[in-house]
Amino acid sequence: MFASQQVQHRPQVRTSVDVSSLSLYVHFPFCRQKCHFCDWVQRVPKQDLLREAGDSKRRSYVDALSHELRERGMRLTAEGYRPTVIYWGGGTSTSMSGDEVAAIVETMRDGFDLSEVREWTIEGSPDTVSPESLAHYRALGFNRFSVGVQSFQDGRLRKLGRRHNSDQGRDAIRAARAAGFETVSLDIMCGFADETPEETDANVAAAVDLHPEHLSVYTFRPTEGTVIRRSIDHHQVKLEVARQLASYQRASKALVRAGYAEYGVGYFGQPAENVTAMFQLRSDVAGFGSGAVSIMDGTYLGHTSGLLDRYIDDPLHHDFEQSLMAPGVALSLLRSGLSIHGGIAADDWERRIGESLAESLRRPEIARLLAMLDVTGAVELSEERIALRPEKAALVIIGLMNQAMLASSATQ
Repeated sequence: MFASQQVQHRPQVRTSVDVSSLSLYVHFPFCRQKCHFCDWVQRVPKQDLLREAGDSKRRSYVDALSHELRERGMRLTAEGYRPTVIYWGGGTSTSMSGDEVAAIVETMRDGFDLSEVREWTIEGSPDTVSPESLAHYRALGFNRFSVGVQSFQDGRLRKLGRRHNSDQGRDAIRAARAAGFETVSLDIMCGFADETPEETDANVAAAVDLHPEHLSVYTFRPTEGTVIRRSIDHHQVKLEVARQLASYQRASKALVRAGYAEYGVGYFGQPAENVTAMFQLRSDVAGFGSGAVSIMDGTYLGHTSGLLDRYIDDPLHHDFEQSLMAPGVALSLLRSGLSIHGGIAADDWERRIGESLAESLRRPEIARLLAMLDVTGAVELSEERIALRPEKAALVIIGLMNQAMLASSATQ
């Protein structure tokens, strides 16, 4: 069938794990709509993104994903890997039918020993879940639900192109509680050009009222090609880093006052292992599905987003494969690690990257970044690790994110 058969206190975040531990990421590249802000699906043709259960190509995708999970899983298991963290993302994983979810879980169990999994997340949108579907996920083994509410302001949700309303967001979280999920994570956004301090306050207050164990707060990314970015450009609205930083800091302070400690830029509450293990390079990462990437054996490899037919034809083939020391790759990994308070341990860096942290920091592109950050006094560097000072981390990370968006726009 397939072309290839090859096989408040800052929380304490652990900084090392056994080399045989593994984080699994499973990608489901389908949604019920293309949101106006979303940069994750920019390269996915809309006719593929919106395919529904029962569609022949979607059935072929589930078959291909199952094949990759089984074949690569058996190989990784034979090499001594044991998954400790699993994350199902997308796209919208909760837009899968119950049969699709069950089939993929079954093949995961065929390929992997899941007895050591501590955190198993399914990511979704409020309009794609019900009490029955959430109970189904919980019975299959998921213990963490991450829901992209984005806003509790119905006007803002309409601007974002979301299908759900604020009440559906609240209902989804309550239903996850009733289904027995051990952890609920809630995503909200801030930093829009027309956002007022009052909107920020109301959004955070509504989120806190639901008592999630974890909160992610994302500043709006002005990605080229999205509906909102085109609107901003058309109306000549200036997106200022200072404005985004002020919005984020307002939200952060309110969450800390409510008892949610910030353990990284955008991350609050009970530290999520799917974030810390990957960003801090504390485990290898095996990604499955169209658009998923892996970080293994000193290599960055994966399947390119939007190439659904290519993935279905040969799910064991990776579209790209680069050394983690390649220009751009190491820099990207460093930026991600710096977004977590505590940064990256030198031992973990060397174990994943294949060269010492000191050697990597001398590479020209990384040295240029450090020289820029040194002016701000943001970097904490020792023989043991590299990190950002928590009080300066948001300024650095939000600034770098906007810089990357502008650079991307300039090349298009």
